[in-house]
Amino acid sequence: MHRASVYLPVEQIMVAAAYLTPGMLQYQIDNIDDYRGPEIIASGVIVGIIAAGAVVFRLVCRRHMEVPLSYDDYLIIAGLVIALGQCVLQGYSVDLGSGKHLMAVGVPTTQKYIRVSPSPRPDDVMFSCLLRLLLSILLFYRRLCPKENTTARLRICHLALCIASVGLGVTSIFGIAFQCTPVT
Repeated sequence: MHRASVYLPVEQIMVAAAYLTPGMLQYQIDNIDDYRGPEIIASGVIVGIIAAGAVVFRLVCRRHMEVPLSYDDYLIIAGLVIALGQCVLQGYSVDLGSGKHLMAVGVPTTQKYIRVSPSPRPDDVMFSCLLRLLLSILLFYRRLCPKENTTARLRICHLALCIASVGLGVTSIFGIAFQCTPVT
């Protein structure tokens, strides 16, 4: 008798088996007690503290130097807000079964998690945050090299990088959103 029978009814094991390869199914049955919830929450807290500290340090330095905030600063603040939101979503997902095997949570609970989890999905949030971070860095470089001190070639390269970054970010977000049917 497998240990999984203590946790799940046979019907739920059969439904979960439709979503897993035989190797994945056996691994989950053998390791049904695995739980990564505390690690997920800890990583979200640590990353959130480091990100907030870096942005606050940047803003304090700008204030100390009596330099006004610029568009790159506003983008990094927006990226921080989105990143902290992702950390909160990450912690919320632990309550819904994130960090456990599908066999331990069950397919119906996973489907409930997908329906209940706030839109946008964590992948969309991550790419949105990365896009703002990348644009903030590129605009920071632009501010360091004013127009009168740069060549036309450098300005064109900078503009091309900004356009490519926006294109990559937007296509990544849409690609993730439309990979599921129905669209989530």
